[in-house]
Amino acid sequence: MPYDPFLYRSPEGYAVLEKWYEEALRAFRVPIKTGYVPTRFGETHVISAGAETAPPLVLIHGYGAGSPFWRQQIEGLAGHYRLYAPDCVGHPGRSATRPPSLLDDGWSLWLQDVLDALGLARAALAGVCLGGWMVMRFAAFAPERVTHAILLSPVGIAPFRIYWRSGVPLVLNLRNDPSVFGQRLMRMVFAPPGSGLKFNREVFHALSLVVKHYNAGALAGMSAKPTWREILRGTRALVKFVRGEPRGVLQRVRVPTLLLVGQHEGIFDARKAVRRAQRHMPNVRAEILPDVGHAVIFDAAEQVNARIHQFLASESSILFS
Repeated sequence: MPYDPFLYRSPEGYAVLEKWYEEALRAFRVPIKTGYVPTRFGETHVISAGAETAPPLVLIHGYGAGSPFWRQQIEGLAGHYRLYAPDCVGHPGRSATRPPSLLDDGWSLWLQDVLDALGLARAALAGVCLGGWMVMRFAAFAPERVTHAILLSPVGIAPFRIYWRSGVPLVLNLRNDPSVFGQRLMRMVFAPPGSGLKFNREVFHALSLVVKHYNAGALAGMSAKPTWREILRGTRALVKFVRGEPRGVLQRVRVPTLLLVGQHEGIFDARKAVRRAQRHMPNVRAEILPDVGHAVIFDAAEQVNARIHQFLASESSILFS
C-alpha cells in the first residue's frame, strides 16, 4: 500500500517499516505465500502457509503489529494446519490504511470479509493482544463461523492497567516525538518491574520502529496531529478497554475457547482475566503460563504452539466424533 500520512509519521518512516517487513518475510524458515483479499475496508494482505487441505487456522496479530509477528507459530504449526495471517487494516503492514472503529462491530465485519474472501465457511481463529479481542468479539458476533477461539494475552476480558505517563500520551498523540513514551510503555508491558523478564530483542527492535514511525493513535481514529474531536473519540476507545468488555459479550462466546495469559502480564491482571473468563465464558479452558509476560507468542512460543495444537486436536475429535 502507498504511504498514507494518517498512518505514518513521515515517508521516510514508512520506508523503514517497509524494509523491516520485507526482511521479516525473508526470515521465515517454512514456505509461505503472500497475497491480497478484498474487504469492505480495503485490500487486506495475507501470509499463508501449510497444506491447503489441512484444517484452517487464522492468526490475528496485536496492536501496532503485523502478520510477520506470527513467524514462530507459522513455523511451528504449518505441518498441521493451513495457516492464514492477515495484516489488520490500519496497522503498519501491507493492508489498507484506514481501520474500522473500535467502538462498534467494524472489526468483526472486516474479519467476516476476510473469511469470505479466503473461502472459509468456518475456521479456528487465534488472536494475540488486540487480535485476541477481535477474535473474542467475532466469536460472539458470528459464532457459526468459528470452530475454535484461541485468545493469547487478549485485551478486553479484564480491565486495563492505566499507564498515565506512557500509554495514554502515546495513543492520544500528546507529543510530537513518541519515542520516550513508547520505550517506557514497552518495558512496562513486556518486562514489568519485579518480573525478572528480559525484553525479547526481536520484539523490542520491531516495536521500537513502530513507535517511532507509526501513528499509534490511528486505531483509535486519530491523526498524527489530532483535533479535539479526534482526542474525544480516542478517549472513548481507551475507556472501553480500560473497563473491559461487558459480561454479556463474554457470555456469547460459546465456541470452544482456549485462553492463555502470562504470569507477568503487563497490561492487565492475569488472574482476574482467567477468573472473569471462567465465570462468564461457557466453554473456556484457561491457563496462566509461569514466568511469561505479555509476549507469549515470542517468549513461550513452543509452549503456546503445543497448547494450540493439543487444544485443536482434542476439541476437534469431540466435535466431529
